[in-house]
Amino acid sequence: MHFVWNSTLSKIEGEDEVNGVQIMNLITKEKKEFTYDGVFMFVGMTPNTKGLEDKVELDCKKWIVTDDLMHTNVPGVFAAGDVRLKVLRQISTAISDGAIAATQAEKYISDLEDKKKGE
Repeated sequence: MHFVWNSTLSKIEGEDEVNGVQIMNLITKEKKEFTYDGVFMFVGMTPNTKGLEDKVELDCKKWIVTDDLMHTNVPGVFAAGDVRLKVLRQISTAISDGAIAATQAEKYISDLEDKKKGE
């Protein structure tokens, strides 16, 4: 594993498989090429929830607080993925969160429609 700080991935080289990457330093703008056969990017541990402070409940580190079914403290508002307060942040858990949130949103809308029909 090789950590490259203050940089962004500019290009992944290869056709059917990874054989290298190009990385640009965000401070110097210098580009470097590295020979690799795989890429795993770490984009940080700070949630991008700016602007949600007065909309949904956030914890002291600005993660969105949800229950296990992705409900926030606001009825009809769901959160999923790496902005949610949870132990593990990986694509597999984000996909799971998304599936749960979508199912719960559909149920919420369906329940609202059922209530309207009953009025």
